[in-house]
Amino acid sequence: MASDDPLTLSERVRATLQLGESHFREFKSAVAGTPGSKRPRDPKSIRKDIGEALVAFANADGGELLVGVEDSGIITGVPHDDEVIGNLFSAWQTYVHLDTPLPTPRTAVVALDGKKILYFSVEKGTEYVYLTSDGRCLQRRDRESIPVPSERISFERQERLSREYDRAFIDGGDANTLDLEAIERIGDQIAPGLSPEKVLQLLDLAEFSGPGVRLRRAAVLLLAKNVSHWHPRCEVRILRVSGIELRTGRDYNVVSDKHVSGCILDLLSTAWEELRPYLVETRLGPEGRFEEQVRYPEDACREALTNAIAHRDYSIEGRGIEVLVFDDRLEVHSPGALLSTVTVEGITSLKGVHQSRNTIIARTLRELGYMREMGEGFRRIFQLMRAHDLVAPQILADNQSFLVALRHKSVFSEEDQRWIAGYEYFDLERDEEKVLLLGRKGDTLSVQQIMDAVDLVDTEDYRALIERLQRKGLIQGFRLSRTGVKTRNSPRWRVVQPKDASRYFGELAQAAQIVYHGEPLTNKDFTAIGSLLGTESPYAHGHGLAMTFRGLGLTDPTGNPIGRLRAVITQTVSGNSERQTPLFQRPKPGLRPPKPAQDQTKSISAPFGPEKEELATARQVTAEREPKTLYVGNLARNVTPDELRRIFESVGPVARIFVPRDFFQQKANRGYGFVEMNTHDGAKLARTQLEGVDLRGQGLHLEWAKS
Repeated sequence: MASDDPLTLSERVRATLQLGESHFREFKSAVAGTPGSKRPRDPKSIRKDIGEALVAFANADGGELLVGVEDSGIITGVPHDDEVIGNLFSAWQTYVHLDTPLPTPRTAVVALDGKKILYFSVEKGTEYVYLTSDGRCLQRRDRESIPVPSERISFERQERLSREYDRAFIDGGDANTLDLEAIERIGDQIAPGLSPEKVLQLLDLAEFSGPGVRLRRAAVLLLAKNVSHWHPRCEVRILRVSGIELRTGRDYNVVSDKHVSGCILDLLSTAWEELRPYLVETRLGPEGRFEEQVRYPEDACREALTNAIAHRDYSIEGRGIEVLVFDDRLEVHSPGALLSTVTVEGITSLKGVHQSRNTIIARTLRELGYMREMGEGFRRIFQLMRAHDLVAPQILADNQSFLVALRHKSVFSEEDQRWIAGYEYFDLERDEEKVLLLGRKGDTLSVQQIMDAVDLVDTEDYRALIERLQRKGLIQGFRLSRTGVKTRNSPRWRVVQPKDASRYFGELAQAAQIVYHGEPLTNKDFTAIGSLLGTESPYAHGHGLAMTFRGLGLTDPTGNPIGRLRAVITQTVSGNSERQTPLFQRPKPGLRPPKPAQDQTKSISAPFGPEKEELATARQVTAEREPKTLYVGNLARNVTPDELRRIFESVGPVARIFVPRDFFQQKANRGYGFVEMNTHDGAKLARTQLEGVDLRGQGLHLEWAKS
């Protein structure tokens, strides 16, 4: 690397124009008026802009100001005479409060494309809370300079040391200390054509002086070949803890302890690769295969790790970053307290001050794309956790460290999760689950309620969501006027409850099995399937059963059965000799089952199946004035009809038992059944005495079978 190759100011300005405005750069125009009739701006107004911008930069992380450039980066120049330009260069004194003088900025006139640009560069200040001449305190946030309370920009000695740490120049280091290939890659990304030395100067990682290049500490932290020579704890330690707390002594429960060290650019990749395997766990899945399940959103974890590496207090040289992976959470511990301008409340509300302790490190990582605008990382972490229905991150801080904890805990309660598990056949998406939970209690839902629950703003996304739920038979729509009379206005929705949804789904799949004749299902077949469904089925009154079957994962686009439907149909068609009785009686070849007469009796006992006599009896009984049939809910899936009969016969004579079998797991029931007692009094007694009785670990729930 050449030692006599300083970055010229013109090269710096051109690179700045290419990078555009950001947390560290601002452009100000020196002309006003409409295109084609531009005129010089009032010098007093320009001086005011300069003073405010430099105060805001000094109160934040430092930065560069170009006067004579539009926000878009187009050079319009400074058309004023030399005397006015001289007055503009004094703005950093005349428009800054006398009691809070700025660090002396770097200033110059740069000629580009035949036009003059005024260049200002000021470092982060640590001596004062800087004010404009009229007493206002401004601070740079992302791409804006905004007013802030001056008391929020106060400094303690340790904080001042930590703020200055990465900017300090080191002794004994030269260009050979750094990874030249990495610097060349950086140059290719942000400033093609510049030499490695000029790239370092552009990023303020080094300064050119007569004997050579003076490196800042940020340069060795980011790019040193042997960073441990310059910092003993530039590292990330990853501990896997068995359990939910870290114990010591004989009870020490760390099962894995990995140390990853290196310069910051290496840490960002190597530490992540070491951490990543802990974000998933391997479990035995429902298909009998071991499957990997993601416990935390990868991007959220990566943002938390990047934030720690970029913003830790490197002036604390005796400690590194620690990542503890517990059974229920992941914690990232960073050395150093929060800056006095940043609060936990501000971070968690996503509205607080966002400021970097390590100005040059953060700026370099921002330019290289490892970080976004200041504060964007935490907003993204919170957003990702929310999108995965996990509880919000926990943020803790004291005078020694900063902690971010991501918990593997759903925002849904255990009761909510048990309830949503009742829709096990439907392969629900996350937004569908949220809508179903919203209507869990049977309330009617408005369009706005649904859009708010799923964070939708686009009506097309809303329509697509409703269409998916309708095809799956999980939501039913109607319209009400303000007086409750059905009209064409005010659409409302009601969620189909899990037990009903499972029943309707079973009816649909069983009807498909009856109709299926070995060829792809056609429109004629789907019409026949619809004719076999009960009048209360959401699929019977809909249209487009072919789309419904595809949406439910029962057929492919050509009408061929797939997945679980294919497994059941194949088993029946092949005439499995191990089965003592077929699940369903298939029609004779070439015939279709006749459409049953419409039955106005509505009963929650109505699974469509081969048990036609039992089903007809149940419907007849539930229509009597003195019902004798009870709906039995909350059945353990392995309860048999004989077990249920023994329980009820302890109360009185039982006429018949009906326990629908699970369509996909033939040895299991559907979680409910029906018991017809010999007398109405016997049924009343059973409902009173058997409510909550434990059967295979679950308390029975009894209701009258509705007619």
